[in-house]
Amino acid sequence: MNVQMNFSQLESYIGKNVRINRGGPESQEGKLLELKEDFLTLLGQKNTVIFYQGTHIKSVTINTKEEVEVIVPIEEPVFEFVSGESFSEVLDELVFSTVQINRGGPEKVEGVLLEVNDDHIIVGKEAELVHIALFHVKSVSKVVKMTEQEESSNNQEDNAKENRRENLFSNYWQPVSKK
Repeated sequence: MNVQMNFSQLESYIGKNVRINRGGPESQEGKLLELKEDFLTLLGQKNTVIFYQGTHIKSVTINTKEEVEVIVPIEEPVFEFVSGESFSEVLDELVFSTVQINRGGPEKVEGVLLEVNDDHIIVGKEAELVHIALFHVKSVSKVVKMTEQEESSNNQEDNAKENRRENLFSNYWQPVSKK
């Protein structure tokens, strides 16, 4: 039996901060970017775009006490992320990209997505080929490696933002499709 949450009631929360799942390694807070029939897209910490397969989402929490903040528009670069109409289409778009499968725990795998099949994916991790049943892929995100200088700069910026309690999420993300 394929049981998953109906996302249609969450459409009004696109662009708002939400928490996916209540706890554990798959729990993540971020900006809801898009909703599709079998997955949703979240902009997580450190500008990581995470695709959650619908069958593994246990809950979506919306903070109704969030303060209304006035955002003065400034020119920021427009960031792009892959998109598709289904979770498997997103996986197809990510083939040959370095990805992180699942957010944590023993089944977390980071490597190059080599192949997407009807029932499993293949991830190349160092000298290993990891075959993962598609059903057990809870989430996937593209891994962006930073240089030491960028990482140091990011850490300083993150600390400053935390001290000022500013919104960490950009309003300028757009889905793209490789065609």
